[in-house]
Amino acid sequence: MERAKLIDPLLDSLHLNVNPLDGDRLTALAETDWAALVALATEQKVCPLLYQRLKSRGLDSVVPDTTMQALQDFYFKNAARNLRLCNELKHIVETLSADGVSPAGETISVIVLKGLHLATQVYDNIALRQMGDLDLLVPEEHLGRTADALVASGYGPAKPYSIDVDVAVSRHLTAFIKSEIGEVEVHWTLTEPNQPYTIAVDALWARAIPLQIAGVDVLGLGLDDLLLHLCLHTSYQHQFAFGLRPSCDIAYLIQRHGAALDWRAVQQRAETWGWERGVYLALRLAKELVGAAVPDEVLRQLEPPAFEEAIVATAKNQIFADRAATRAVPRNLAQLMGRNNLWASLRDFARSVFIPKVVLAKKYPVSPNSPKIYLYYPVRFKDVLVRHGRTAWRILWKDPEIAPLTKRTRDLLEWLSQ
Repeated sequence: MERAKLIDPLLDSLHLNVNPLDGDRLTALAETDWAALVALATEQKVCPLLYQRLKSRGLDSVVPDTTMQALQDFYFKNAARNLRLCNELKHIVETLSADGVSPAGETISVIVLKGLHLATQVYDNIALRQMGDLDLLVPEEHLGRTADALVASGYGPAKPYSIDVDVAVSRHLTAFIKSEIGEVEVHWTLTEPNQPYTIAVDALWARAIPLQIAGVDVLGLGLDDLLLHLCLHTSYQHQFAFGLRPSCDIAYLIQRHGAALDWRAVQQRAETWGWERGVYLALRLAKELVGAAVPDEVLRQLEPPAFEEAIVATAKNQIFADRAATRAVPRNLAQLMGRNNLWASLRDFARSVFIPKVVLAKKYPVSPNSPKIYLYYPVRFKDVLVRHGRTAWRILWKDPEIAPLTKRTRDLLEWLSQ
């Protein structure tokens, strides 16, 4: 079965409202179709959720035994991985507690972002939410001590880094990696520097709520802020190329904590931070795709003036685009190759090569203040050509696999930035 025809059965299975479920559509799937459906769910990072929904609705009887066994195996493996991540968080927090006190006597606080917060506090059980890494938010003044605690916990930076450089060009430190666990990203804010949207980090800390994960006391974003962060992450930061999982996160957050959400505060903060368009589109998609209980009045209030429905279809197509293809076309390349003006494209290409010294120092093992940094601009030129040259050529010649994705990414970026 074609990939596009598997989307509706997947959404039927995941939808929180039982009414849209079309049992006949699922029954009609052949064994090979089920295998393809599981592959799609795996790519979308919702495989454990698919297993749980089929089981809870008594639909496992229409699923081939081999498919159901594969889903069950994935479910239990994800549960085991998430428990390992909980234990890892516990070890990191305990290391910070043992040697993480500032000279002024202030204990280092940790806000757990997205994955573990959702898996342990939002979904019905820890097995349902897939996670790629651990994301932690700490005060900027404690970044160095947190990095030291990660090293003491067996992590190493993915590449040489400077905290000053990372703070200037990113929202998190260079990733720290432990082979049997994966990555930990240490954030001090949620948004990249020099973006048209922003956030008040101090207010996030003031509204943070206490959590207990794996027996240790940590913090989580306040529920309204957590919802906004999920919307920001899928829209502005990934242009909806992060798959279906963010829509499920939003839907389950509202299902679990909807009564405690302050929708007026969500709307006001979205407007204050400049996130209205991304929040509207993320909430709209979660409601339409998986049945998130977003109040209609909230969507009406957030809907941009002169809204064109075509952008909803664009975002849906982006969600279900092949993940390998979306990774091959980063947003900067999509913007660059979307120019109709050759000179504008050349100017933007030059800007992508001759980046500020502090940004160049983030990518290569050199200090931004070293005279040697200028030697890395030719290296940067070569790396850009090697990394993106073939994809750029395919875009230029309107490769049918790449050109539509490039246009979607560019259209979403332009719409979100208005």
